[in-house]
Amino acid sequence: MHKQVPICSLSPGEVLPFCRFLLKKSVLYFYDIIRNTVVISVPKLIFNFPAPIILALMLNAVRKQQFKRTIQTVSYLPYFVSWVVVTALFHKLF
Repeated sequence: MHKQVPICSLSPGEVLPFCRFLLKKSVLYFYDIIRNTVVISVPKLIFNFPAPIILALMLNAVRKQQFKRTIQTVSYLPYFVSWVVVTALFHKLF
């Protein structure tokens, strides 16, 4: 038989105060966490949501098909290729 070694050195009498400590800390920072989440998420929604729609509307107004295809390819390229590869291609081309 193998001797079981506890991973945590807390005895049963110390577990409840430790859980209360964690709960108090989490409640203490709850409003900060919610505020930070809203402060980060709302601007991302405001700016990132309409950007593809605006780009699509602008590209729809372009008359030159070659320019339109080039812009579409460049705008979708990062979704298919790693950013490292895109950066290397950019440095090689320009």
